[in-house]
Amino acid sequence: ARQLGFSWLVLSYASHLLLTMTGRTAIMLSRTEEEAKELIRRLAVIYRYMPELIAEEGNVPYGWSGPVFKATALELKITFPNGPESVAKAFPSSPNAARSFTADLIIFDEWAFQQFATEIWKAAFPVINRPFGGKVIGLSTIERGTLFEEIFEDPDNGFNKIFIPWYADPRRDQNWYDETKRTMKG
Repeated sequence: ARQLGFSWLVLSYASHLLLTMTGRTAIMLSRTEEEAKELIRRLAVIYRYMPELIAEEGNVPYGWSGPVFKATALELKITFPNGPESVAKAFPSSPNAARSFTADLIIFDEWAFQQFATEIWKAAFPVINRPFGGKVIGLSTIERGTLFEEIFEDPDNGFNKIFIPWYADPRRDQNWYDETKRTMKG
């Protein structure tokens, strides 16, 4: 189901990883550059609502001795007083997206709709495929004949798959579903 807040939930997980352990890297892959920028924007929003835990560069309270973040269009860096930086980088879909990076977390947003999904997966998998390596989170609605569908339907690939139906939002009833289906066909 769409519009249930799972992108926000996954970004909250990424924010926890980046903030609680120094020197971490999260790679986020989206269909377009604008969507990649939106992921970084949302991550910055999450941090702005944690003033007790992290400050934003340019708005650091007097006497602050904790971590500080700085967001640009496609990157968010966290500087710690004692430890290496953590970084989140967002990329639009391209055949070599995330190649040459080592990451603790890779997020594929709208994975089934990413152009070059197979090429990206071949470039990205080695980024996390190491002993005690990183994690992959793929978010998407289904699109038949895609790499996402292939991965989702393979019972033996090591992914923990979760399907969330349209009625997971309690405001959506059968009447809502029927009306939505009828409207979308027109």
